[in-house]
Amino acid sequence: MSFTSTALFILSVIVLVHGHGYLLTPPPRWTYLGLNPLITENGPVASADVSAFQCRDERASAPQTTLIAGQTVDLTWKLSARHVGDCNLYISYDGNVTNPADMKWFRFAEMYDCKKYMEGVTPIYIPEWLPSAEHAVLRWEWYALHLYPNIEFFTQCVDVKIQGCDGGPEPSTTFAIPGHISNDGQQYRDPWNPSTIKGVTGPSMVTPNGNVPSSCPKGDDVNSKYAYKADGVAEVKPLPTPIKPLYGCQGGQYACWGSGIAVCSGGDWVVVSSCSNGCKLINNLPFCI
Repeated sequence: MSFTSTALFILSVIVLVHGHGYLLTPPPRWTYLGLNPLITENGPVASADVSAFQCRDERASAPQTTLIAGQTVDLTWKLSARHVGDCNLYISYDGNVTNPADMKWFRFAEMYDCKKYMEGVTPIYIPEWLPSAEHAVLRWEWYALHLYPNIEFFTQCVDVKIQGCDGGPEPSTTFAIPGHISNDGQQYRDPWNPSTIKGVTGPSMVTPNGNVPSSCPKGDDVNSKYAYKADGVAEVKPLPTPIKPLYGCQGGQYACWGSGIAVCSGGDWVVVSSCSNGCKLINNLPFCI
């Protein structure tokens, strides 16, 4: 075995040992590591107050995913260690800023005990009043509580377009990340003591700053059906039956499979997103066209 292949093998083993969880779909930003382009994404960041807690210090890319206001986007994530903890979702309209520290965010969804949603595809409602954007950023955040009062923090970002409401209001409150949540374990629920803080820790949920035009889509009854409730999302669709790979695959790899996007999980390809117009590889990464 050559030095290069040996080094890649050792490094991939190290990364796998320390991995805990990562977003699968929509396809997030990531950093390449030899033959394992996604496995680097599933470790915790150092703390809640480092720049990497925003988007892992990864560079923005051209959006390949479109969020539609008043509809849902299907999310899937993999927790290789099924730690107790909660998830939050954020959006920033500052996808084109030069300095990521200048980005402003708002929180629009939460999932209490989000490990229970990892076995399927979770539809997340996009607020119907959001204005359109050519380049926004969707951010997934998971804080793990298994070492309470020490907290582990995970995050990933997706560059997106937003097909929104013409004349829709701006978000009511925005904030910088990091700085939106604390490293202090006392600010989180103790999973081993139900008498402590209830619910998901995070900034206030976003609301429209002004009247919502009648032209905005009506959407569903989000307050009763979707992720504004602390007990999570109403519906979790089951993952498709895994497809046995012809030549095997490594966990976290993506591929086009038929007209959809597949991810390798447990040595099998699992189709996690269907593409109405087919799938295309762009820089060796699959995107719906």
